[in-house]
Amino acid sequence: MPAPATSSSASISDVDVRVILNGWKDLTPEHVDLYVSSGVGRILIHLQRSGFQCSEGEPLLLLCPGPVNYEASLAYMHGDNYALPTGSPGQRAWPGGAAPANGTALAHLPAGVDAAPPFALSRFILEHFPAAVDKTKGTSLNVISLPDLEVNGDICLAMVNSEQFRRLTAAPGCWQTDVLASVTRAVREIQRLGKHDARHRVRTKPAVEKDLLAFDAWFQRNVGQQELPVIVRHVGNQGLGLVARRDIAQDAAFLSIPYAMILGTHSSLGPQAHADKWKSVQNDPLLRQFPSCSLALQLLAEACKPATASDAFFGPYIAILPETFEIPLFYEAEDFAFLVDTPLFTPAVRQLYNAIKQFCYLHALLSRWKQCPIPSEKFTIGNYFWALGAVLTRQNEVAVVESPSSEPSSAMALIPGWDLCNHEQSDVISTFSDPRDAVVACQAIHAFQKDEQVTMFYGRRTNQQFLLYSGFVLGANANDRGQLQLQLSPADPLFKIRRMIIAKEAAAVELMQLEDGGLRVGYTVDATGSIVSKAVVRALQTAAMDKEHLTSALRNGSAVGTEEVYEWGEDEKQRALQTHRSCCEQARADLEKIEHRKAASKHATLLLQYFKSQQRILNAAMSSSDPFSA
Repeated sequence: MPAPATSSSASISDVDVRVILNGWKDLTPEHVDLYVSSGVGRILIHLQRSGFQCSEGEPLLLLCPGPVNYEASLAYMHGDNYALPTGSPGQRAWPGGAAPANGTALAHLPAGVDAAPPFALSRFILEHFPAAVDKTKGTSLNVISLPDLEVNGDICLAMVNSEQFRRLTAAPGCWQTDVLASVTRAVREIQRLGKHDARHRVRTKPAVEKDLLAFDAWFQRNVGQQELPVIVRHVGNQGLGLVARRDIAQDAAFLSIPYAMILGTHSSLGPQAHADKWKSVQNDPLLRQFPSCSLALQLLAEACKPATASDAFFGPYIAILPETFEIPLFYEAEDFAFLVDTPLFTPAVRQLYNAIKQFCYLHALLSRWKQCPIPSEKFTIGNYFWALGAVLTRQNEVAVVESPSSEPSSAMALIPGWDLCNHEQSDVISTFSDPRDAVVACQAIHAFQKDEQVTMFYGRRTNQQFLLYSGFVLGANANDRGQLQLQLSPADPLFKIRRMIIAKEAAAVELMQLEDGGLRVGYTVDATGSIVSKAVVRALQTAAMDKEHLTSALRNGSAVGTEEVYEWGEDEKQRALQTHRSCCEQARADLEKIEHRKAASKHATLLLQYFKSQQRILNAAMSSSDPFSA
């Protein structure tokens, strides 16, 4: 994209532009290359010299391109003229629109893309927002001045809600209004892309006996013990698991896995050659903030290698991984419809939303990486979802050190063999990682007999956490939680003061502003029906107290974040108890409605198991005479 000629920047050579941009901290080499080759660098330098404060970190404007016609949308994003290919649903031909002309800066764009000025995104902004000023005076519409960041936010919302720009991206506007319809469109598009990219799938069939034998041999060879006390076998509806070859005593170590055979996000994990490949992107902001994404990319790169490749070290491990997972990433539209108006709907949608957003970001990142270990045709949304699903359901933290004298930190990892150990309720944490000896050791939580499945305790998790990140639900879970909602009406004369007090607890309770101006407070009770935190007790107190005690609570800011509760009378306590029970009754009634829904959902049986566990908790909460004293 050519920059508008200016007296202060037009004469700067590409070499000078590169030197100047390299001096701007936080700009990656990939960004510098892009800004030099596209001409954007000259614009940024000109703006800076004109008194503008240029962003040195995040891109000035970032749009997530859709996976369909990706190359076209990527070029449009870089040229600040993002639009749909001609003939696509929602596409509008802009005045003056034409195919890329030979000899122009946009001639490299694929055919069928409306590429001529005025550019689509810029034209959209200028038509809808009078406050936006075209700094190029109509010559290229590639630099637009906005008076403040609020206008930028308004532009984003308008853009993602327009048919012209709505794509299979995680645009917030598509997921905050008519959420189910947006999710349904996304799921349908993912399914369509899955069929289109079927020939590039890295996992297409479940593991067979030959794969299990190959894994056992690989595992035994790399662990180095004489004979492992466990072996991989099918264990009914749990899939694969570990079975005892011989009797195993309680606390006996049955696995000792060297760091060299662990796939992880730290250089000390796995083969050194594997770690070296990822150095150039290890400081990417998203990969640093979300190590699960980094681990998913590494797993996918390993899965792309032919089984006969000399560096396909993890091949036998990957061959026994499931080809799909029972978590929301793999839900169908009917599954999400089944969850509407339940506490599971929002976290399930959020998991899908975040994964799509990650895929779009990573597609752009990897396309600029010349030595990317993942072949471009293999980085499909289906393959990324598979890799991310494997990571979310199997990842674990491993202790690592940067040097012999440094304090241990943690890295996310996939631990072959260990991750085949299924869950059993217990209070015993039996896995330990030692960065000095570079091993992960696992001890038996109790005695196991020969041919019995060997299990471990995954930790204190609720059934919602198990469902979202492991794909199963426990019938009896002492660590489970029930979810409730308290609503405050704006018609209450004391609503404003109640809202002010409860707002102080925002760090500990879930607050949501309602369309009518009211306030919704989300809170939890434990498996016995008791309220789990004093912050929730204070919120329920606030909903029931009279003006005198509310005024006292408003002045008592020291209670927030402590185990203290506010002063209140017996009448107020009884009102709070009645309010709490009403919340339980409403939640229980909502769950009963779900049981009578037509189960077109593929995962209906699993989801109903979760809702039944919620009902048991609500029944316990209803029968509690004093839930506030926990």
